[in-house]
Amino acid sequence: MKNELCIKCGVRKNLEEFPPRVDSKDGRRNLCRVCYRLQYRNWKKPNQERLNAANRRWYYANHERAKELGRKWGRANPKKIMDYRLRSQFGITYEDYCQMEQRQNSRCACCRQPETVISKQAGRTRRLHVDHDHKTGKVRGLLCTRCNMAIGFLKDDPKRARLVVIYLEQSRIAGIPVEIIQSVVHDSVVVDGRS
Repeated sequence: MKNELCIKCGVRKNLEEFPPRVDSKDGRRNLCRVCYRLQYRNWKKPNQERLNAANRRWYYANHERAKELGRKWGRANPKKIMDYRLRSQFGITYEDYCQMEQRQNSRCACCRQPETVISKQAGRTRRLHVDHDHKTGKVRGLLCTRCNMAIGFLKDDPKRARLVVIYLEQSRIAGIPVEIIQSVVHDSVVVDGRS
């Protein structure tokens, strides 16, 4: 193995400890990784605007390449993508999600059934959806696609959910006109005073 001397810290290190550089003779920088990171971090703080502008210029000049690189990275790092989305949308980590999924035995917290909907993009069964209270943002559990959509259509309203349950139960009784069912459903919810 070839050794190289870092010009910053003065320590002789393995060549693999030096970051790559296209325009050097040996294809490596003359600073070790540790020193290079420190130097870059110190340079980056006062030059953040300049760096952002350069990144934007490159992105717009290489839009298709940037999209392809992003897709390639996403395919290679699906857990990191999911972790980022979970953190930004719900404030939980990928590990939190996996623990919840394990506690629920990979079943919906609402209907207690496993997910059955197939993802058109991935061609496999979808993952359980993170259900959260839209007012507080608090995560309640993991739901299958159908239960998640049902709760969404009900607008997280327990009163509305009770009305649906009563309607479905009452409509199974033969011979009762719909108007009577609706008045019984309406009166029972209003009289109980639950919402």
